[in-house]
Amino acid sequence: MNHLKDHDIICLALPSWEGEYLKATVALVRPLSEENRLLYVDYPRTWTDILKGCLGKIKVPFSRVFGLKNRVTRPDENNNLWLLTLPPVFPVRFLPKGRIYRWAQSLNALIIARTINKAKAELGMERPVVINAFQPGLGLAMMGRLDEQITAYYCYDNISAADWCSKHGPSDEHEYLPKVDFVITTSEALWEEKERRSLQCFLIQNGVDYPLFSKVKRSQHHRLAQTGFDAVLGYVGCIDTRIDWQLIKTIAQENQNWRIDMIGPVVYPEVQEQLSTCLNVRFLGSAKQSELPDLMSDFDLGIIPFVENPFTKFIYPMKVNEYLAAGLPVVMTPFAEISALKDAVTVAPADHRFIPAISQALASDNETEQNTRKVFAQQNSWDARSRQLSKILATHSDAYRAA
Repeated sequence: MNHLKDHDIICLALPSWEGEYLKATVALVRPLSEENRLLYVDYPRTWTDILKGCLGKIKVPFSRVFGLKNRVTRPDENNNLWLLTLPPVFPVRFLPKGRIYRWAQSLNALIIARTINKAKAELGMERPVVINAFQPGLGLAMMGRLDEQITAYYCYDNISAADWCSKHGPSDEHEYLPKVDFVITTSEALWEEKERRSLQCFLIQNGVDYPLFSKVKRSQHHRLAQTGFDAVLGYVGCIDTRIDWQLIKTIAQENQNWRIDMIGPVVYPEVQEQLSTCLNVRFLGSAKQSELPDLMSDFDLGIIPFVENPFTKFIYPMKVNEYLAAGLPVVMTPFAEISALKDAVTVAPADHRFIPAISQALASDNETEQNTRKVFAQQNSWDARSRQLSKILATHSDAYRAA
């Protein structure tokens, strides 16, 4: 068997299914439901999240969280795909390391396992394949509770450098990796680090919704007449601490004939504050995935101006293939070593060399180059990435059955 078929799959997901932007976990596992039955266990909301929801700070589906409506729903028309909303669990990240933390995680695991097993019974699921998305602490406490045949750990960030989970995450992950059947990483740097602790470690880099982003219609009209600028540089994604705002400010101030469009939620307000004096920088806010092709139609080039630090070193950004699928030239800082992109993008340091790199990329852009980028991106579609995962899952599942 070269791919997984007719299996029951449970994804213990940290990212929630719903939201304005696409999550890599959702995009990777969703295609598995075409030939398997998939139960996506949504983000485990804590009582802290419930309080924030009551105060109107975040959205919480209270009726499903408290079981007033069916916890198991269908997110779309796929008959093999279900979404499970969990009851509230206890916040544990603030707890000190040691016995109290482990006890609280075990209590949460009991609540979660009981809810999942009830859903399993309702759906007739047996001996599932479990995919744990970046929750090593919960994974440790959940081992064996779902009658799982194999467990895969999906690691997409450097847990040691992620502020929100750096207290317990590194030690939890260190203990968890040797206990899972295999590990999936999203970048070369993550693979190099995790394969030291796991007997089986695989690289599946982030993909792209190619049918969506290939719809971007780049204007054929004279750019100056259409926008008032010679070129429009675009960024799509969260506007957070990864952004090198000083670099963007330099680009904007030294090139008043360029406009820079920033699309995405402003998670780190200082970026917007620092760029507020630059009249040729626009913050367009969050956008639904389906809205991005229209918003990107003004782009002449995509930028990824990330700082270099222990967190970004392990990133394979989703936006790079989104830009390429639209046919856009891409200029990015050398925040991570990504050999697969060396012929598809321009990498330039965040100094006096970055602006000339943009100018060169704009000047050399043509229809042939645009088509080449699209072909490259199509090879990196989420369907292709999911097929990689399916083959790995099939190999391990068959090995289990033959044992």
